[in-house]
Amino acid sequence: MGVTVLSIYYLQSMMRAKLSMTIALLRGFVVSGLLLYMLPLIMGMSGVWWAMPISEGVVAVIALSHIKHMRVTCV
Repeated sequence: MGVTVLSIYYLQSMMRAKLSMTIALLRGFVVSGLLLYMLPLIMGMSGVWWAMPISEGVVAVIALSHIKHMRVTCV
């Protein structure tokens, strides 16, 4: 959880509001919503418990890749 929240704050401080909002929406609704719907169908009730950690991991990878790309192009 910490990586995604810090990524959102970092992007806001770097004046990348659209990217920050995109990551926040991915974290809050898109990825978590899809996983909360799909994983219980596949894994049963344990899928509900796994949906949020997997969602956080996926969004963290997306956020960090965008930040890395942003830092490489700025330098």
